[in-house]
Amino acid sequence: MNKKKIYLFRHGSTDWNLEGRFQGHRNVPLNADGIAQAQALQNYFLHKTISSIYASDLSRAQDTAAHALGVSLDQIRSVVGLREIHLGAAEGLTKEQIVEKYGDSVWHRWVIGDPHFSFENGETKVQAAQRVGNCIRKVVEATNHESIAICSHGFVLRLFLTDIGYKIERIANCQVFEINYSQKTFSTSATYSPSR
Repeated sequence: MNKKKIYLFRHGSTDWNLEGRFQGHRNVPLNADGIAQAQALQNYFLHKTISSIYASDLSRAQDTAAHALGVSLDQIRSVVGLREIHLGAAEGLTKEQIVEKYGDSVWHRWVIGDPHFSFENGETKVQAAQRVGNCIRKVVEATNHESIAICSHGFVLRLFLTDIGYKIERIANCQVFEINYSQKTFSTSATYSPSR
């Protein structure tokens, strides 16, 4: 199998990011800063040959990919499996609202990283990691292209990167991870964040 290069990147900023609201599967659009962050990625991708582009079906990922790669939305393959972790009843809430509604113990289970905890009607971290990991692998293995751009979401990208041996506490908006894929194995080779 030919070696492949994958450019994994997080969407740009939204108002809910700034407000500290859990977004999950909610379709929250980019704000002005998020658009500018995505446009700033054009310099990074300018001298890279990207053969195929995939993104979560949520608009913040779709629009980030379009701005970053200078393409129209119809050139991006929309993939539901690349969505952020589903946070169920916690979506749209801030930390303070979650603590008020569910109590400190529920927030603590989320923060300490209990992999089998989920908010009501949401996914566990185990479920989200399996979904996104399987999705990325399927996307990469299904294409003959050797250079692939994938725009997704911070929490699930962190789960995926952890699973392939790259631990990171936080992923900035529009941060890019260069991933090598060879002999069914992923490895991280570099990371990039736009200056904006």
